[in-house]
Amino acid sequence: MLGLAAAACAAVWGWSATAQAPVCRYYKVQATSLNVSKDARGDSLFIDVLDKGEIVCVTRDEKAGDREWVYIAHKLPKPNEKAPVEGWTNLRLLQPLTPAEIAAATGSASAQAAPATASAAPPADDLLRFSQPV
Repeated sequence: MLGLAAAACAAVWGWSATAQAPVCRYYKVQATSLNVSKDARGDSLFIDVLDKGEIVCVTRDEKAGDREWVYIAHKLPKPNEKAPVEGWTNLRLLQPLTPAEIAAATGSASAQAAPATASAAPPADDLLRFSQPV
């Protein structure tokens, strides 16, 4: 019995140790200034203010009333530099970054190459022609 309990604890510990960080979705602040709240509510305490053009990492979404709230984990003051924010704001006041903007903001060379491969023409055999049967 003790062995079974130990195995279960080890399995849980191993699972939690391998959990990955949430995926960042990068946005740019569109408003002149943007309040960041402690909770996803309009009457919540403001914990930070972001300026127009700042790049942020969004990791969660929550709908409350008629607003779409997003959780900002951190902002990127410079490429490869993170400043914690850890608060909620209105999604409507953010604009998603393009792959090229993400590459510039994160300093990622692989993301810089992505737009070039995405714009390449598909091989001629992979084209769908409406004059030919499928």
